[in-house]
Amino acid sequence: MPEQTQDHDELDAAIDAALAQSDGPSAKDLAAAEEQQAAAMLAASRAAQEQAEAAGPTREEEPEVPLVSLAAQGREALLEALRKHQERQAAKPAYKPPPMTDAQRARLEEEMAAGRRVQARHEAQLAARPPRIADPRDGTSVPVHRPGEVVPDPKASGNSQFNGVPPTYSPEA
Repeated sequence: MPEQTQDHDELDAAIDAALAQSDGPSAKDLAAAEEQQAAAMLAASRAAQEQAEAAGPTREEEPEVPLVSLAAQGREALLEALRKHQERQAAKPAYKPPPMTDAQRARLEEEMAAGRRVQARHEAQLAARPPRIADPRDGTSVPVHRPGEVVPDPKASGNSQFNGVPPTYSPEA
């Protein structure tokens, strides 16, 4: 056990000596620089807040009224509230997404290239298929047999479904 502590002590002494010889800023210097940066950021934040307060309110916000109470006031009040809401929404700037990073743009290009390859492969598979043979039965319906080859007219006065009179079939009709 004493050998291990002696090795650790030697290692610690070597590290301390290396740190003492380094040309970089000390820990105290880094801490002081960090405090100065934090103080500068706090001062900038306070100045921006004071400037916003000095400018005054940009727009008076109306309290939101529940739709139920607007509907109780009548159709015109409800429509007027909807118009005001649409005007406020139109005044807001549209969301603009942040610009893509180079890594995101490269990933997008890779995905789009993979999609183009798959599309080309599918088109080649479709082109390699044998042509479809047209079935003569496609688009036709099953023929229906009716007695006397006469189609009954449901609006005719002789149709028994509608007025209780037996239907009259004639080959001329």
